[in-house]
Amino acid sequence: MRILTKMKKFKEVSWGIGMLCAVIIVILIVSVDHADDSNTVTLDTLLTENPVADSQKEAEGTKEIIPDELELNVVVDVKGAVNNPGVFSLNANQRVIDAIDAADGLTEKADPKHINFAQLLEDEMYIYIPIEGEEMVGIEASLELDQAKDAMININDANEQTLSQLNGIGPSKANDIIEYREKNGPFGSIDEIIKVSGIGEKTFEKISEYIEAK
Repeated sequence: MRILTKMKKFKEVSWGIGMLCAVIIVILIVSVDHADDSNTVTLDTLLTENPVADSQKEAEGTKEIIPDELELNVVVDVKGAVNNPGVFSLNANQRVIDAIDAADGLTEKADPKHINFAQLLEDEMYIYIPIEGEEMVGIEASLELDQAKDAMININDANEQTLSQLNGIGPSKANDIIEYREKNGPFGSIDEIIKVSGIGEKTFEKISEYIEAK
């Protein structure tokens, strides 16, 4: 009887140990699977929520785009046989024809044969449109400001048409200049032109680089 009892107890202990081992093995397997799942989730998260990639996308999305409207502007002076002569601000990619359009187009008496309508505009460009039969003296039609510096106008012998090409000097002031020198003799220096009625310091500053008194 004792031997049977001991064998029975041994079986129970062995069975208990076996069950405990089985439980431990199951716990280990579950833990390993859980760890694998955690690693997988973490990797997927890194792939889908990459902060570096997101920052690159944001940087690409914030690149500055400069529309055509913000292109560099130029200021040009349009005079002569146009309907609305004046100074106009236009885009640098526009042409002489656009400047003339800004001045409300040519008059009926305009003589455009010396004008290069396709010429690109440049800052401080001077565009003069002659009338039919007008002789271009001193400054040629559609002349840029830098070129005008090399074509000085002698205020002692220039006619009305030539004087009118100066910035701020229209036909009326040109006639005043001619009348002044006819009454008072030739100008001794260019700054004496301020003595002409209607010509002040500001006008003189605009034309001083382009006139001479010989």
